[in-house]
Amino acid sequence: MRDKSLLEVSMMLGDAIDKLNALSAYKDPYAHLKEAYAKGEQIQCKEGGVVWKDYHSPLWTYDPSCYRIKPKTKTLYLFAYRDENTKSWKNTDIYHESIIDARADILWAVEFKRLDYTAIEVES
Repeated sequence: MRDKSLLEVSMMLGDAIDKLNALSAYKDPYAHLKEAYAKGEQIQCKEGGVVWKDYHSPLWTYDPSCYRIKPKTKTLYLFAYRDENTKSWKNTDIYHESIIDARADILWAVEFKRLDYTAIEVES
Protein backbone atom coordinates (compact mmCIF):
# COMPACT_ATOMS: atom_id res chain seq x y z
CA MET A 1 0.00 0.00 0.00
CA ARG A 2 2.79 2.37 0.92
CA ASP A 3 4.64 1.64 -2.37
CA LYS A 4 1.55 2.67 -4.33
CA SER A 5 1.38 6.04 -2.53
CA LEU A 6 5.07 6.64 -3.15
CA LEU A 7 4.61 5.84 -6.85
CA GLU A 8 1.65 8.24 -7.10
CA VAL A 9 3.56 11.04 -5.37
CA SER A 10 6.53 10.42 -7.63
CA MET A 11 4.33 10.63 -10.73
CA MET A 12 2.66 13.83 -9.51
CA LEU A 13 6.06 15.35 -8.79
CA GLY A 14 7.23 14.42 -12.29
CA ASP A 15 4.13 16.07 -13.81
CA ALA A 16 4.72 19.21 -11.73
CA ILE A 17 8.34 19.42 -12.91
CA ASP A 18 7.23 19.04 -16.54
CA LYS A 19 4.71 21.87 -16.09
CA LEU A 20 7.35 24.12 -14.51
CA ASN A 21 9.77 23.40 -17.35
CA ALA A 22 7.08 24.37 -19.83
CA LEU A 23 6.73 27.83 -18.26
CA SER A 24 9.06 30.31 -19.95
CA ALA A 25 9.91 31.97 -16.64
CA TYR A 26 11.78 28.83 -15.60
CA LYS A 27 13.51 28.21 -18.93
CA ASP A 28 17.04 29.21 -19.81
CA PRO A 29 16.65 32.43 -21.84
CA TYR A 30 19.81 31.51 -23.78
CA ALA A 31 18.65 27.95 -24.62
CA HIS A 32 18.00 28.51 -28.34
CA LEU A 33 21.30 30.38 -28.70
CA LYS A 34 23.27 27.68 -26.88
CA GLU A 35 21.64 25.02 -29.03
CA ALA A 36 22.51 26.89 -32.23
CA TYR A 37 26.09 27.42 -31.00
CA ALA A 38 26.41 23.69 -30.26
CA LYS A 39 25.30 23.00 -33.85
CA GLY A 40 28.07 25.24 -35.19
CA GLU A 41 26.19 28.50 -35.75
CA GLN A 42 28.08 31.76 -35.23
CA ILE A 43 26.82 33.78 -32.26
CA GLN A 44 27.03 37.56 -32.27
CA CYS A 45 26.79 40.00 -29.36
CA LYS A 46 25.86 43.66 -29.29
CA GLU A 47 27.67 44.33 -26.02
CA GLY A 48 27.87 48.09 -26.41
CA GLY A 49 24.37 48.26 -27.82
CA VAL A 50 25.62 49.47 -31.20
CA VAL A 51 27.43 46.95 -33.41
CA TRP A 52 27.00 43.16 -33.70
CA LYS A 53 30.34 41.38 -33.16
CA ASP A 54 31.17 37.70 -33.62
CA TYR A 55 31.66 35.81 -30.35
CA HIS A 56 33.75 32.66 -30.68
CA SER A 57 33.24 31.52 -27.07
CA PRO A 58 30.11 33.22 -25.71
CA LEU A 59 29.95 33.55 -21.92
CA TRP A 60 26.20 34.44 -21.80
CA THR A 61 26.83 37.25 -19.30
CA TYR A 62 24.83 39.97 -21.08
CA ASP A 63 21.05 40.23 -21.40
CA PRO A 64 19.68 37.65 -23.90
CA SER A 65 18.56 40.47 -26.21
CA CYS A 66 22.25 41.35 -26.70
CA TYR A 67 22.87 38.03 -28.51
CA ARG A 68 21.75 36.65 -31.85
CA ILE A 69 22.56 33.92 -34.31
CA LYS A 70 24.59 35.53 -37.08
CA PRO A 71 22.39 35.92 -40.14
CA LYS A 72 23.43 34.15 -43.34
CA THR A 73 22.92 37.40 -45.25
CA LYS A 74 23.36 41.04 -44.42
CA THR A 75 21.73 44.18 -45.75
CA LEU A 76 23.94 46.93 -47.13
CA TYR A 77 22.94 50.51 -47.87
CA LEU A 78 24.25 53.63 -49.50
CA PHE A 79 24.35 56.66 -47.23
CA ALA A 80 24.13 60.39 -47.85
CA TYR A 81 26.25 62.88 -45.96
CA ARG A 82 26.16 66.64 -45.65
CA ASP A 83 29.19 68.31 -47.15
CA GLU A 84 30.49 70.83 -44.59
CA ASN A 85 31.70 73.29 -47.23
CA THR A 86 28.70 73.42 -49.55
CA LYS A 87 26.11 72.34 -46.95
CA SER A 88 24.58 70.14 -49.66
CA TRP A 89 23.84 66.41 -49.40
CA LYS A 90 26.04 63.98 -51.32
CA ASN A 91 25.61 60.24 -51.75
CA THR A 92 28.32 57.78 -50.84
CA ASP A 93 29.41 55.40 -53.58
CA ILE A 94 30.25 52.45 -51.34
CA TYR A 95 27.66 50.22 -49.68
CA HIS A 96 27.85 49.97 -45.88
CA GLU A 97 26.10 47.81 -43.30
CA SER A 98 25.68 50.58 -40.74
CA ILE A 99 26.07 54.29 -40.26
CA ILE A 100 29.14 53.56 -38.12
CA ASP A 101 30.84 51.92 -41.12
CA ALA A 102 29.90 54.87 -43.34
CA ARG A 103 31.29 57.36 -40.81
CA ALA A 104 34.55 55.43 -40.63
CA ASP A 105 34.85 55.84 -44.40
CA ILE A 106 34.00 59.55 -44.47
CA LEU A 107 35.61 61.00 -41.37
CA TRP A 108 35.04 64.65 -42.20
CA ALA A 109 31.26 64.37 -42.49
CA VAL A 110 29.12 65.05 -39.43
CA GLU A 111 25.58 64.39 -40.65
CA PHE A 112 24.51 61.11 -42.29
CA LYS A 113 21.29 59.62 -43.62
CA ARG A 114 20.72 56.00 -44.62
CA LEU A 115 19.16 55.66 -48.06
CA ASP A 116 16.75 52.77 -47.43
CA TYR A 117 15.73 52.48 -51.10
CA THR A 118 19.32 51.39 -51.93
CA ALA A 119 19.20 48.24 -49.74
CA ILE A 120 20.83 45.11 -51.14
CA GLU A 121 21.15 41.66 -49.56
CA VAL A 122 24.54 39.93 -49.69
CA GLU A 123 25.91 36.75 -48.15
CA SER A 124 27.72 37.28 -44.86
